[in-house]
This record gives sequence, structure tokens and C-alpha cells, in this order.
Amino acid sequence: MKKAAGERFQKTTVSFFHHVFPVIHILSCLLVFWLMFPPQSMGKASGDTEDNLPLWWPDAQKRAESAGFKLIGFPKLQALLKSPKEFVLLDVRPDYEYTDGHIAEALNFEFHLGHRSRLAPERAEALKVLLGPDRNRLVVIYCRNFR
Repeated sequence: MKKAAGERFQKTTVSFFHHVFPVIHILSCLLVFWLMFPPQSMGKASGDTEDNLPLWWPDAQKRAESAGFKLIGFPKLQALLKSPKEFVLLDVRPDYEYTDGHIAEALNFEFHLGHRSRLAPERAEALKVLLGPDRNRLVVIYCRNFR
């Protein structure tokens, strides 16, 4: 290949593949490794045993218990979904996340950090209506993360 006038380097496709292909190969290997051995903080969906809970679970459990709530894991939620027990499944993520995908049967009621201490009266009333009149019914709440 001849150099064009004023051109200092020869253009070749070999140099592109020579530099880019190893990067793609390394990223592919890292992806396969990550899929085979996910980070410990992700936990596992196979059961609620001490050795496979996410790293954040103990802290979140303490916070929940101090407020009078209880955490359940994925296997317990699956069992609830299969059981005849009546409960409310509440997805508290933003509505656009709920629209993108949610657990079947889940109702959406968005909470955000501003709701940490209290709900505005109209939001509190909307939540009461959504949960229904039975104050003893189990309510399961899920979101994107434990915060």
C-alpha cells in the first residue's frame, strides 16, 4: 500500500485487529468469569442459609427489626407466591422501573428518600386505600435495594 502525499503512517486493518481483538478477548473472559463466580455481595437465589446471604443482609435485618419489620429472602417470597395465603405485594420503586418489569401480582406505590420520616397526608391515605381495610393482612414490600 502506497502512502498518500503528506501521510506519515500506512493505514492497515491488521493493526486495528492486532490491538482491539485482545481487548475484546480479555473482556469476554472477564464476563464469563463474572457469570460463573458472581460477587459475594449479590448473594444467591437458591436459599436462605447463612453462607449465601448478601453481605448487606445482616445490617438491613437489624434496621428492619429495630423498626418492627422482618426481612424475607427470595425462597420465602417464592413460597408465599405459590401459597394460597392472601397478602399484598408492594413494589416501591419508581413507576418507570415498575413499568419496565415487576413481579406478577405486585402493586406499585413509589417511595423515595423524602418519605423516610413521614408521608404527606394524601400519600398516606392513598397507601391505606391500596393496602385495603384488613390491617392484619401480610404486606411484602420490595425495591431495588435495601436503602
